[in-house]
Amino acid sequence: MTDIFGICNHSPPEVPARLNPIPPEIDEDFARIFANDYCQGLDVMLQTNWFTMNSNALNRVFTDRALHEEAAYFTECMRTKSQTADMAGVFSQEARLIWHLLGTCKHPTPAANGMHAHSTENEDPILREVRARFEVLECLLTNQNLTSNPLRQLSYSPDLQDYKKSEVDFWLHLGDFVQHSGSENAPHGAADHALGVMRSVLQVQEVRDAIYSIAIARHCGSRTPGFPNALPAPVNTGEDSDLNKLVVAMSFISHESRQGSQQVLARICDMAMLSWAVARSP
Repeated sequence: MTDIFGICNHSPPEVPARLNPIPPEIDEDFARIFANDYCQGLDVMLQTNWFTMNSNALNRVFTDRALHEEAAYFTECMRTKSQTADMAGVFSQEARLIWHLLGTCKHPTPAANGMHAHSTENEDPILREVRARFEVLECLLTNQNLTSNPLRQLSYSPDLQDYKKSEVDFWLHLGDFVQHSGSENAPHGAADHALGVMRSVLQVQEVRDAIYSIAIARHCGSRTPGFPNALPAPVNTGEDSDLNKLVVAMSFISHESRQGSQQVLARICDMAMLSWAVARSP
């Protein structure tokens, strides 16, 4: 993941060691930034309510020393950078922080009142779901294959409402795609079938459109010479070819990285674009 944080050719700076406690006002500033810019976007990214529910994500930031220090450092950098015109270096730092915020779903439940809380998180279906989706998204962005689809280990009621069934189907088949795309052991056509199901349940949802486009870019890009920086010119723009699908997907992801409605989604799209070149570097 660290290879795809370097947006705008800026690697995120190392978080410096902190010798003194983090000032309360820095925590307060970060909590405001988190509420305004990230909290809703984390939920939207994985189509869940786990991050906002019971302040799950924010509580885990403040109980994990490394993430707490990273959040404080980012807040301090924003105080100085926002006074200047040079914000390019902030995007890489923001991408790293956002990814680590998404990763709070894998943190243990914070202790309560000085006592270790009796953990039922393994039985919590919302947490199991969000962790599985995070694992799938990570493999999608890093061009890896899952050995098995963790979303197929979850069970749902047979009478799901239509909106939830579409959401579950989208992520379930994204997991299948990440398991099979580019894998020598995949059944013939398995990745294309997964993409077809995903496309059928997009339902004009921005985050699904973006994730689907990232999957298309990964799949069609692997079969297109010159991807990502030297694509051949499309011959027939009406043809349903890998190249035309790829051009449309890349254009949409680029648009979302600068015009997306959520900071979280925008930085994930930035990371996806970096992943195309990283995957092909020696």
